[in-house]
Amino acid sequence: MKKIPKLIGIASLLLAMTAITQAGSFRPFISGSYQKILADHQGTPFALILWSLSCSSCLKEMSALAELKQRHPEFTLVLISTDTLDEIKEINQLLERHLLTDLENWVFAGHNAQTLRFEIDPAWYGELPRTYFFNRSQQRTAISGALSPEDFLSLLKDDRPPAPSQ
Repeated sequence: MKKIPKLIGIASLLLAMTAITQAGSFRPFISGSYQKILADHQGTPFALILWSLSCSSCLKEMSALAELKQRHPEFTLVLISTDTLDEIKEINQLLERHLLTDLENWVFAGHNAQTLRFEIDPAWYGELPRTYFFNRSQQRTAISGALSPEDFLSLLKDDRPPAPSQ
């Protein structure tokens, strides 16, 4: 009897993965994904932006990200939606509206969002939007709250060691 719930979970994950593939170039954010992102961007300054469809400040920040991407395509932006795989269609529609589908996009796919948040930052309790700026040495600065294009520009251009995380 214990096999049936496990099979249902596997089937649900496979269906969600199919939805991700059909919706665009989303990657499932599961345990270990954060380390993969760090490894993939080693030696490159980048911003890791966590957001959600239910976060009004996040939705306002999408316009700032679109403007930044248009004015400075050389900057690396990585987006992680903390929504569920069930919302992949809505996530994709929002990113399409802001012309952000060609960025590196992830969506929480693990069973426990709290565990995924803890892997990113044990001091982060889930407030959104949450942005991490990484310099070339992968030292990071964490900022909670919506940022303007100028804020992003200032923090992405600065490759000095960051101040301690907030």
